[in-house]
Amino acid sequence: MHICETNSSVLCEQLRAAVADAPGTRLSVTNNERLVPDLYLSWDDSQGAVQCHRILSEGTLLDLNVMISGEPGWVSLNIELGTASFTPGATLIAILNAQAEGLGTIRPFIRTQGPEGWESTPDWRDTAFDWEADMGYDGVKILPCSVRDDAPLAIPEGFHTLVVPLPTESFRLTLKDLRMVVIA
Repeated sequence: MHICETNSSVLCEQLRAAVADAPGTRLSVTNNERLVPDLYLSWDDSQGAVQCHRILSEGTLLDLNVMISGEPGWVSLNIELGTASFTPGATLIAILNAQAEGLGTIRPFIRTQGPEGWESTPDWRDTAFDWEADMGYDGVKILPCSVRDDAPLAIPEGFHTLVVPLPTESFRLTLKDLRMVVIA
């Protein structure tokens, strides 16, 4: 099993355990606060205010209610996949089961830290989808990404983060399940 698959499974177990420990609890989330060790939300608060609440809802991994005023430059959900190597020609697949309101178009991508600093894998930037139009607010989305020779994913032992840019307007996101699969 690839380390990204293992790490995403552990992350899901940690999120489920948090819900099991205190179902129904509503928590305020601050910028860059770790919800579990490898998952956090971040946003630009220089031109807008973001008020985020996490509801520990049974049957979910992550239930977020985000209220935004002003115009923050960005809001994102960041899932650290760990330090790993991907063989050129391999396929990394993200499988998301979620329900959303106000999410609009999503353009997830992988950010990799290697010897040259942080770089983004452009393959997923082209995998934009309108969450509500494509999924009817509730469903499963499969996002494949082929690893090219020149992609940051092919950097030996790079540190990889799945970045899911979120709207800069108020929204609700309920992540029911997440899987990362690597086909070599």
